Amino acid sequence: MHVSDRSHVINLDRIVAAVGKEPDSRDQLQSDLEGARSHYRSGIALRGSNLTKRKQSADAIVAAVQEAKRLIVGDYIWIHLWRWRFRLDQLIADVRKHVPDEELSSAVGVAEGSVFEALISHLSITFEQRFGVEPGYTRDPYRGGVITGAFIDFAEAVLEEFDLSYSRDSVAKALSKSLRDKTAE
Repeated sequence: MHVSDRSHVINLDRIVAAVGKEPDSRDQLQSDLEGARSHYRSGIALRGSNLTKRKQSADAIVAAVQEAKRLIVGDYIWIHLWRWRFRLDQLIADVRKHVPDEELSSAVGVAEGSVFEALISHLSITFEQRFGVEPGYTRDPYRGGVITGAFIDFAEAVLEEFDLSYSRDSVAKALSKSLRDKTAE
């Protein structure tokens, strides 16, 4: 049975052409990409865009409060404000208490963070396994900081196949986060 619906068939020729190198197995690449798409769709369905926005907002609040606490405690001239550091800790705890349940998302293998970041992490693993190349990118300072690299080209082609629209900069940021998380493990 031939399925022409883009939601079922992934055009590997365009993806392989974007990388410029043949994968170790097209069948396995097809399977890996179908799995990545399935995880992405499941993550979107489970979290919903409002929950993802809420988590991102909570992360931003926590980061800002942690930075404020660091500035207050780190500089002796603010010693009169040190008593507030416990209130800041309580604020952080309260914000985290109202963040979407991570157990729900991890039950289907969606990593902490945004669903997009989880997708890029999955794609980076697939890229390395199938093409034997470590995922990475560079910014070309002579072309206004244009982001280049085989992984970025691969991810861009895959995202287009999935009918998703993200910038190369978004892919690079998500990849950087994924690589930082891997080295922290």
